[in-house]
Amino acid sequence: MHVDNPERLIEIKNYLHKNLKYVGIEAKMADEKDLMLAHTKEHIDKMKAYSDTNTNFPDNKFNRNTFDISKIAVGAAINAAQVA
Repeated sequence: MHVDNPERLIEIKNYLHKNLKYVGIEAKMADEKDLMLAHTKEHIDKMKAYSDTNTNFPDNKFNRNTFDISKIAVGAAINAAQVA
């Protein structure tokens, strides 16, 4: 199952609720400085451009929301690490 498959995320959420003490993490949107902790400016700009043009690859689909959703995921990961 591809990492961007929504069913994969639903299964993970269900597992966490069933098997662990699940605590919701508030997600702030990461800024470019946060993204650059793991990615080059060129990579960030490329992902932003893919989202702006609704680029589709065989295993990844980008739309106008993809880049912002990714920044929310990064923000949530950073917050989770800070509260752990």
